[in-house]
Formats: sequence, C-alpha cells, structure tokens
Amino acid sequence: MTPERPYLIVHHGANVGLEPTRSVLNELHNAGFAAGAALPIPAFIPATAADYFAEFAQHAEPSLADPMTHVFSWEEGQRGGQREKWTYMQVPDPASRPAPFTSAVLSAQLEVGAETLVTPWLAHGFDGGTRNLQATLSFAEHGVSSPLAQGRRVLLGASVAASVLADRRARSDYLNALVEFPEGDFYLRVHQSGNAAYSQPRDVRVLAGLRHVVSALRENDRGVLLPQSGLLGYAMSAFGAHGFGAGIPASLQSCCEPQRGGSGVRLPWYFVPELLTFVLRDDLSELQGCPDTIGVTACFAGACWSRVAFGTSTRRVSTSCTHSHAWPTTCPRIPTSESQPCAGD
Repeated sequence: MTPERPYLIVHHGANVGLEPTRSVLNELHNAGFAAGAALPIPAFIPATAADYFAEFAQHAEPSLADPMTHVFSWEEGQRGGQREKWTYMQVPDPASRPAPFTSAVLSAQLEVGAETLVTPWLAHGFDGGTRNLQATLSFAEHGVSSPLAQGRRVLLGASVAASVLADRRARSDYLNALVEFPEGDFYLRVHQSGNAAYSQPRDVRVLAGLRHVVSALRENDRGVLLPQSGLLGYAMSAFGAHGFGAGIPASLQSCCEPQRGGSGVRLPWYFVPELLTFVLRDDLSELQGCPDTIGVTACFAGACWSRVAFGTSTRRVSTSCTHSHAWPTTCPRIPTSESQPCAGD
C-alpha cells in the first residue's frame, strides 16, 4: 500500500530523551502531516522499548520497532547498547539460520508492540559477494510466510552500500535481486561512506543510482521507504519513494558504513611492568597461578592497574594515577606480592 503523499518516519535515538521525539510527532500530527516513527530496539532494554513505542504509536502510523539487523556487519561494540537483552542479537551467524533468526526478529517486534513488521536483513556490499543479499532474500521469504506475520503489514528489510548504487553493473545486479523478493514494500537503508553528519551525499553517481532503484521498484509496483536518509530520502520522494526517515541527531540523518577498528570494541588492556607489555583483562587469571611473579589478586582488588581502551576516549585509572596515558613511567608499579600494599592505599 502506497500513500497518496510521502511521509516522514521520525527516528528516535538512544541518546535523545523521550520528550523531543514525542513533541515532534505531536506537532506533525496536529498540523496534519503524515508521520510515522521508528525505534531502534537494540539500543534499549525490552521494557523501555515497549514504553517508548507505546508513546510514539499514539500519533504515528506506521510505528516500527526497527530491529537494525544490518549491524551484524558491524563490530560487536557497535551493535546497540542493549544487544545482550535481545534473543535475536545473540545469533552468531544469522545467514546460516534464516528461519529461527527471522522468527526471533519478528517476535522481538511483537514484544515491543508493533503491528507493522519488518523482515530482517544483512548489509549488501561489504561481504565481497552475495551471501548477505541471499540471506536477506531468505529472511523475507520466511518472514512473509511466518504465522507471526499473518494479518499484519510486512515490510521487506534491506540495506546496501552506496558504492553498489554508484556502480552501474553492481546496481543492476542488486535491482535484479530485489525484484525476486516476495510481494511487498521495501524498508531500504543506504549505507554512506564517512561519518554521520547533517550534510547530505553529493556523489552524483550515488544520487542517480538510488533514483534508478527507487524508480524501477515503483514501476514494479513496489513501495520504498528509506529510513535514516534525511534530505536524500526526501529528494527520492520525487521519484517514487513513499517515505523517508530522519531524526534529531546527525547520526539519524544518514546511515554510515560499518567502522573497522578505532572506535570499535573496547578492549581492557592492563600494563604489567614485570612483563614489559600489556595484558588483556581476560588473561589476568592465568597469571595468578604463576609463582614468583606479580600479585594479581592484590593489585586487581586495589585498583592499581590502569585500563587502556585503545581507540576510545575513556579509561579507568587508579586513585594514584591520574595521568592521561597509561604508560609505565607515569603509573604506579604493581606490587610483587600480596603483602605489599597498592600505591595510594
């Protein structure tokens, strides 16, 4: 079902309070604008997600519990702050388990209170092949035929790298794959290069490529909703997109490519002077059984070790080590036995 005019999907970010998003939805509703809402559920615990969703659903149609399954192409630390609270986020390889994974994703959306469901997807264009795309097709097939979806509107989730849209041959192959999906409208994300910002993409090849995909899908009686697309999505409404998504933070104006390294998973490293190297926290227990080495138990309890999380701006230091870097020349020395107190005790 394609509405008579394009509508805005208001995305709610994890770092935005409830009131700003609710206020935007109320204003749009009172002004007579067509508006929906999308909540990224891996960013919240289930109870909070359900509460927020109920608030947004009062003045938003459709209201979507966005499963954000493209984050399986991201490093683990970028997959949502509350990912461990959701069963579907614990699946190690969704592509090899399409039926149970799809069922878990749909169940999570129903748990939040959604009536319009989105089938899961994996990001195409980052795996060096078509495995993610084929998995997304399988998810869609399982999703539309699932008993959980009966009597409900189902959107077909998909996402693609901007580089695929910019390449004529790759774009053509992608479009040919999309038309093989089950009947239904698409919930299609475009992953852009660079960091999230309010500025929109200016690569003419990407703009033309997305226009071609949207127009072609529309010609095949497919509606297209472009979440997390900002003004790019709004521009595509002229070529057949029936909705676009944006939120208050810059990160919700566009969907970026997965980041590798740097600000990814935070690794807790501890510098051990006796070994003249850093040791991961998970490896510290192995040192406890080594005679005549370091007093691991006493030091850990006394918080004498400085934590270094490479690629992040956060670190935990002892009360006697307030330096901005954790190096052996600036941090207290680890005692050599449990009988020696930690520095600062």
